Amino acid sequence: MSMTLRSPAAAADGRPPTVYLGGVPVARLDLRATLALFCDWLEDPLGSRRVATANLDFLELAGHDDDLRECLASADLVTADGEPLVWLSQMRGQPIPERVAGADFVPLLVGEAARLMRSVYFLGGQDGVAEQAIDVLRARYPLLSVAGHSEPFVDLDDQAACLAIAAQVRKSGADLVLVAFGCPKQDFFIERYLSAFGCRLAVGVGGTFNFIAGRIPRAPRLLQRLGLEWVHRLAMEPRRLLRRYLRDGVCFVRLLARIGLERAFGRAI
Repeated sequence: MSMTLRSPAAAADGRPPTVYLGGVPVARLDLRATLALFCDWLEDPLGSRRVATANLDFLELAGHDDDLRECLASADLVTADGEPLVWLSQMRGQPIPERVAGADFVPLLVGEAARLMRSVYFLGGQDGVAEQAIDVLRARYPLLSVAGHSEPFVDLDDQAACLAIAAQVRKSGADLVLVAFGCPKQDFFIERYLSAFGCRLAVGVGGTFNFIAGRIPRAPRLLQRLGLEWVHRLAMEPRRLLRRYLRDGVCFVRLLARIGLERAFGRAI
């Protein structure tokens, strides 16, 4: 990237500015500040951090799963991968500047890794999508160093197999690991095996490889700017997404009501 990236100031507890939504601490950072923080972490030889990209579906799942909520709460950073999280933060009076979606920041992060001469491992996806995404990114960033890629089947209950996957990543010497298993599997996997990766930064990226590879087309820019990318996705995959989006809508209303009650009573509920 041509712009100068400056890391955001951290709070007293070491976290960047944060708003809690459904018990999940979501970073109040824009895309530029998020990338700056990632670059700092990639340059820190003593660090090993993990990042989650949360949308309403994550908050809905976390609302019914204490383990997932704790997993997200203990991550080094949770980005707002969904415009509804931005809306909720504004209603809470602790606004997130903009949505920071994996589909937007991952290609830029890979570009920064190439600039910093840090290697990247692509873990997850299926049917060759990781390799296809790598081809797209290599064409965009000729200096990109790919430590490796794999699309394993992951059973979190099979610790031996999970350790073998982590050992493969560690052997590659990757600095940045992009994990595309979907929520909650990718987040639990990173939490449990981050130290085994031996990397500086691991990020759960969901279906981002599909967007990079062009298998799932992005919404027109206007819809993205208006926070209506979900409308485009629903139109593309109604049978798969309709039930999920209805469930997310209920989650949004519930969180909105909770924020209203907290503001009325002046305390967290």
